[in-house]
Amino acid sequence: MLSSKLKPTSKGYKIIGTNITIRKRPGIKNWEISIYYRDRQKSKVLSSGTDDLDAALVFAFQKEAEFNLMNKTGVEIFPSNFEKVALQWVDYIKDRCDHGHVSVHMLKVQESVVRVHLIPFFKENAISAINKVSLQNYVDYMVTNKLTARTTFGMHDIALTRILKFAKERGLYHHHEIPRIEIPKYEVKERKCRGVFNEREISAILNSFDAYIEKMTDDVRTYNARTLKALILFMNATGCRTNDIKILRWGDFRYGFDNADMKAEKITIQPTPADVPISILKALKEGLWKDTYLEACLKGKPLKGKPAERWVPCGRSYLETHLEWKKHAAHKKPTDLVFSGENGKFNQNYTNWFKDYLRYLRIPDVANGADRTPYSIRHTFITRKLIEGANVFDLAIQCGNSVKEIQKTYCHLLPEDLFIKIFKIPPPKVDKA
Repeated sequence: MLSSKLKPTSKGYKIIGTNITIRKRPGIKNWEISIYYRDRQKSKVLSSGTDDLDAALVFAFQKEAEFNLMNKTGVEIFPSNFEKVALQWVDYIKDRCDHGHVSVHMLKVQESVVRVHLIPFFKENAISAINKVSLQNYVDYMVTNKLTARTTFGMHDIALTRILKFAKERGLYHHHEIPRIEIPKYEVKERKCRGVFNEREISAILNSFDAYIEKMTDDVRTYNARTLKALILFMNATGCRTNDIKILRWGDFRYGFDNADMKAEKITIQPTPADVPISILKALKEGLWKDTYLEACLKGKPLKGKPAERWVPCGRSYLETHLEWKKHAAHKKPTDLVFSGENGKFNQNYTNWFKDYLRYLRIPDVANGADRTPYSIRHTFITRKLIEGANVFDLAIQCGNSVKEIQKTYCHLLPEDLFIKIFKIPPPKVDKA
């Protein structure tokens, strides 16, 4: 029996011939071990995780051997500050990732949270000093830096909790309970109205891209401008959200046409081919096809009121732009993103590209206190279609909205538009004097 090696002490038992003490704290069922290092005048205190005495003794001998080996090989066994513990934990999950226990995506997300946020904030703080007050200070830091999405809070909470658990298993964190980040409750704020473009402005935006692209001074900026053109014209042709189209792939498109002389012949191609036949482009430009269409399958997240997948027809004028962009795109396989940069990934800088384009056109990027972004193209599309008399139910299906949402957000037509639309007469002239 291993228990024969125990010598009773005031705090529990001393294992004869070692620097290991084993004890049970009041109200705690599992055995706790303490390994004392005279040269450091510190003890490693760990929970054995078991209430069986023999199993706890085996755990104690294993940990002593592990720490002695770490000490001999120069590995710090008392990394008391947060940064050292957090970096050890990152190495630990990298090892688990190599063995298939952690996904590569989760590894990247967690490592980013640790290196970009947790370490700069806690840094030299003693790991044992982290408590609810420390975590509340961290919540304030997140709010100040606008890291307020619930998923962001969740990721930070997971990373911090696992680091503290990792520290506790190695005797570096002695609190009975590991504190958790409390996600603050936010009041729902009224959304700001997005800017809308008038007819003159939208015409300039849609028809000036080629001249703008010619002014680009290098290949990267030229490619970015072509990407922006394809994206903006697609939004103008469909009224889709940016969140819908940033995950759109070439294989999600299909197009077709009817021969003017052979009405029975209908051709549908899905997905669009990698190399667009010159004959198709020529036929489109020469008007040889009676009817053409282009549809896109949008595969968003299954949110309440927003279908996870829907097919939307594009405006007729967009088909030629689509085929032109297909020729210039660096990534055109069915699984490639349609509106990606040269690296094959969707570039979030498209909003800044759009702002640069507006400055080139001398169009204000703010109107009536509302910011004008690529999303404003969707806003303009819906408003224009309402003025043109589009059925609100059909428009809701096309744009992935509810009728109620369109009424709430987009039905703000100017009085003169309503006069023309409802009464079919010019609006009355109002004396401004």
